[in-house]
Amino acid sequence: MVALTAALFAMGDGASAACAYFVQNPTRSGQTVSATGGRSGCSTSVDWVNVYLRKQRTGLPDINIASNSADVPDPINVTRTASTIHVDPLTARTRVTSSTGALSESGWVSGL
Repeated sequence: MVALTAALFAMGDGASAACAYFVQNPTRSGQTVSATGGRSGCSTSVDWVNVYLRKQRTGLPDINIASNSADVPDPINVTRTASTIHVDPLTARTRVTSSTGALSESGWVSGL
């Protein structure tokens, strides 16, 4: 499967045209499902950047099944991975949010 990356270019966030929030499609290795995303190319810091692994549920709201929102050691350029054990196949996406209000999501990946 080819992994696609989506990016949100947040003009005004980071005072740089190159400042981008990025997400990678979720992946599975054995029973571990992971979502990776972050922020790069920025010239200013943020208070926090969170990465979520979101599970799609038929007829119900989507839910976060893993998150990574620990302290940001480098609040300008951040890469985080959220992982969980999930035995059954699922449809999931990666979501990245930050204290600036930025939001970026991957597309849904089914059969994980």
